[in-house]
Amino acid sequence: MVGIVVVGHAGLAQALVDAVAAIAGPQEALIAVDLASDQSPESFQAALRQALQQADRGEGVLLLADMAGGTPANQALLLRRSLALPRPYPIVAGVNLPLLLEVALVRTDTTPEALARRATTAGIQSVRRLA
Repeated sequence: MVGIVVVGHAGLAQALVDAVAAIAGPQEALIAVDLASDQSPESFQAALRQALQQADRGEGVLLLADMAGGTPANQALLLRRSLALPRPYPIVAGVNLPLLLEVALVRTDTTPEALARRATTAGIQSVRRLA
């Protein structure tokens, strides 16, 4: 199973993980890491490093960020570049609830790269004008 780490600002990542649990039940190896308003980038990166280790079940981790260019996504990129990782962990920005539900429910018998492609497609398809 591919692990999933969701990063975001001010509780958004945890809210998304909680929403998935409310809809689909508790999910193994699905971890939220939120950046608090008073948290340093270095402290956030340390928490992210720990979450990646916890989420990795041997097949890699998909990292989902709330937005490109924000501190959570930037720190994920910096961490990825600085580590000699034994397994891949792609990073996809723009996480939303339909995207997270999709990848959380189909992450067995796949790879992090395939899951990242599926996440991107699900995210794009879930944004719709309703009225």
